[in-house]
Amino acid sequence: MRFVPCSLACLLFSLPLGAQQTPIPQRDPQALTLLSQCAAKMGEPGVEDDWVATGQLTMAQHPDETGPITIQSKGWNRSSEEVTLPNDHLGYVINPSGGKSDSHGASKQIPAWSMEYFWQDHVPALACAVTQLPAAMNILYVGVEQLGAASVYHIEFIVPSRDPTKWLDRFEPVISEFHVYVDAKSFVVLKTKHFVFSPTGIENHSVWTTVYGDYRSVGGILEPFHIENWIGDSELWDIQFSSIQRNVGLSDSAFSLN
Repeated sequence: MRFVPCSLACLLFSLPLGAQQTPIPQRDPQALTLLSQCAAKMGEPGVEDDWVATGQLTMAQHPDETGPITIQSKGWNRSSEEVTLPNDHLGYVINPSGGKSDSHGASKQIPAWSMEYFWQDHVPALACAVTQLPAAMNILYVGVEQLGAASVYHIEFIVPSRDPTKWLDRFEPVISEFHVYVDAKSFVVLKTKHFVFSPTGIENHSVWTTVYGDYRSVGGILEPFHIENWIGDSELWDIQFSSIQRNVGLSDSAFSLN
């Protein structure tokens, strides 16, 4: 199972990852209690659930650049996403054997490291599914913060360095770091945050934020029909889903790299 969120950000960033050893995880009791309340509210997706979400993506800085988006996923490690804009077609496919991205008519292989902690960004209920998280993942309670008018519980997920003597391995906490913000009243996930990296080096990275809204029940799981993605302080795009379906019977062929 993989855990770092990845929507179209997977198309942009890459870095190789070294060999690892598993440390003893830290699991804060208060964080676990809050995540349990979140899971009770949002529902806990099954480990092999499949999803199909369709809607419209609009570039935040260029609202005339808008087009249909389709996301398909199954379990934790099979996902595809396609967006058709007036001047480009964007997409990616990930499965257990690898991944590829498409942009401006060209395909590129997605580096294995970027799928190491992959999770389905459009299913935020997975962030509260503690029983499905990697065994090495630390879960830490950060505190109560304000997100607009809402008070939120801030919880951090992170895998500590497994071998600090190895140059690449000591960056694993940065690669795996993931933040969840749970509404203190409704116990739904309002925001997630992590880093995305320049292809030229891990030192050059930016904050990738996903903001969720317009929750509706889909097959017993609360799903956001509105998503915003931000890089740093700038909104990148806005997604409004018109349809989300759970367990429609997707086959693994939907995530073929061919």
